[in-house]
Amino acid sequence: MLRILFYLFLWKLFLSKTIKYHFLLFIFMLIRTHLAISFLAVVFLIDFIQGNFEKFIFALFVFVATFIPDIDSRNSKLGSFFIFRPFQFFVKHRDFVHSFLFMFLISGFIFLVSSSAFYGFLVGFGLHLIADCFNVSGVRIFYPLKIKFRGFVKTNGIFEWLIFSLAIIFGFWILWKKVI
Repeated sequence: MLRILFYLFLWKLFLSKTIKYHFLLFIFMLIRTHLAISFLAVVFLIDFIQGNFEKFIFALFVFVATFIPDIDSRNSKLGSFFIFRPFQFFVKHRDFVHSFLFMFLISGFIFLVSSSAFYGFLVGFGLHLIADCFNVSGVRIFYPLKIKFRGFVKTNGIFEWLIFSLAIIFGFWILWKKVI
C-alpha cells in the first residue's frame, strides 16, 4: 500500500497535466462523443415529450446525465471538481457508477421530481453506458456481476471520430427536417 502511495506521489509530482491527459486520452471515450450521441437522441426523441417546459427539462437532463457516469474519474469534466474527490476514493472508474444499478438508484429519486427529468436522465445516462460498451476499455454495466462489455472503439481514434461526426450530421439533418 505504501508503495502505491509513493508511485501516486511521483506521478503527481513529476508528470505534467498534459502528459497525463495524453496518456489518459487513449483510455476513455471523450465527452464530446457522448454529447454528440445525446444531441442526436434529444433531436430524435423531443417530439414524444408534451409541453415546451417539459421538453426543456428532458433535454437538460439528457445532457446533464451524459456527464454523470464519469464523476468517478478525476480526469473527466465533472469529476475534476474537488467535491467529487471523496467519492472517487471509494469507487473505481468504470465500475459501480458505470452500471445500470447506479442509473436506476439515481433515477428513482429523479422520478419523484419530474417524469420528463426521469426520462431524460435515463436516456443520457443509458446512452453514455452503451457508448462506453463499445470502447476498448469496456464497462461492467451489470455491476456487481463481473461481466465486462468491450468494443473496438479507441479513444480519439478513427471510429470515435466517425461516431462523433455521424451523430452531429444526423442530429442536424433531423433538426433541419423538423424545421422545414
